[in-house]
Amino acid sequence: MVQVLAVRVAQETQDEAHITYVRWYNTTTGEIGVATTAAMIEYFAKGSTAYACDGIVIKQVVVRTLAGAQFIGIEPQGGALANLTRLPRF
Repeated sequence: MVQVLAVRVAQETQDEAHITYVRWYNTTTGEIGVATTAAMIEYFAKGSTAYACDGIVIKQVVVRTLAGAQFIGIEPQGGALANLTRLPRF
């Protein structure tokens, strides 16, 4: 399983649709890496799972579609970790 640690966005925004890269940590192997949003969508298409944590709240990372474009987000939305853009930036 992968934990999303931080995000990079195309512009300063709170909109998950603008996330371009994520920094991740594989909880099984200890590996840390960076992936594009497209690579993460492919990762999910293979049946893999990921989550995000702000130190308190853990939420599942999912693929969303808006106006025909896919992007990654979290479920459920709302609360202290309202979306992935609340994670640290890199």
